[in-house]
Amino acid sequence: MGIGRFIGLVSLLTLGGCSASSMIVRSYDGDALPSQQVARVVVPADIKLESIDGKEQKQYLLDSLALTYEMLPGSHTLVYRYSEIWAKPPGGPDEAKVETVESGLRQLAHDFKAGDNYELTFSRPKDRMAAKAATGAFSAWLVTVDGKKQASDTAYVPSAPVPQGGSPMTTAAVVAPVVVAPAVAATVAPTAGGAIPAKPAPASSTSGLSRLDALKALWSDTSAEDKKAFLQWAFK
Repeated sequence: MGIGRFIGLVSLLTLGGCSASSMIVRSYDGDALPSQQVARVVVPADIKLESIDGKEQKQYLLDSLALTYEMLPGSHTLVYRYSEIWAKPPGGPDEAKVETVESGLRQLAHDFKAGDNYELTFSRPKDRMAAKAATGAFSAWLVTVDGKKQASDTAYVPSAPVPQGGSPMTTAAVVAPVVVAPAVAATVAPTAGGAIPAKPAPASSTSGLSRLDALKALWSDTSAEDKKAFLQWAFK
């Protein structure tokens, strides 16, 4: 079993009192809508949902919890990748005991119906080596709660940015140059002794917090790549 699912289980136990509703992520703005007015997609812990309709999705906790995404009915495109942390055979004392195995990006487009529940699923590898071998050909598909296949994914194709009030830009689009005004150096008066006072250091965003709260604050601002690097270090 991938160690990511084990971490996810430990995280759920640590949260203590976390209800199923707290695992639902709304991809639309505004107040929560009744379940019959939205479509729900369960994304398993070993699939990282990167974006919905080009909007980047937040990565939660240890990136190893199954999440249910709520979407408004209609056509949506999901972009995701396989991502799992697997235990490695014992090595040297400084060698990481885990390895992150990831696939390339995949995308899936579907017309989601209000009140319907879906799940992203795929053929799960039995071990780390099988996972590494399958990353190049990874593919997932969308099923309903009763197991009926709805759509298969394809290779990810980046979409062209759409300017406000216009059509998608092409590579031949003319981009106006950005004019930057020259910087003006600030005048700093010397002190009575002739020395220029040092610039005060910016206040830390974690100053005044307990160690636990400071770690939580730092974690929320940490990139997905740095989180994985930290987890690999932690399991050495």
